[in-house]
Amino acid sequence: MVNLSDSLIGGGKVDEALSLCLKAPELREKLFGAGDSRTLDLMRVLARIYQAMDMPQKALPLLEKLTQIETGRFGQDHPETLYATNLLIVAYMEASRFDDAAAIATRAYESSYQVLGLEDPRTLSAMVNLACFRRILPSLRTPLKCCD
Repeated sequence: MVNLSDSLIGGGKVDEALSLCLKAPELREKLFGAGDSRTLDLMRVLARIYQAMDMPQKALPLLEKLTQIETGRFGQDHPETLYATNLLIVAYMEASRFDDAAAIATRAYESSYQVLGLEDPRTLSAMVNLACFRRILPSLRTPLKCCD
């Protein structure tokens, strides 16, 4: 279902992907549990659909829950948690919740840098997120570690 939904999104058929995904999350959570990887993948896809439809207020609860589950399951510095955290940061930015995004952006970048290294795409994404905040929030304008 996740692959089909991703294909539909990529093909511009966001409404069809949404229809498909709305039917499954609660059932999957009941059957497999909130922490099951299939349930988490579906939450991630559904959040992406909402973002593609410019509905960040619907994406946010899913991404907040996803980040909370993955943090509890893997810890704050696990690559899956860092990925979910970066998705959440983007959703906060899209919803104009800059303070919420800024509160986690610095830590997300620093963890990504330490765990994944500078050249990993997730670290680069975290760096771009943080750079956006540094432009709009003077309180975050501190030196950024980007090489040893």
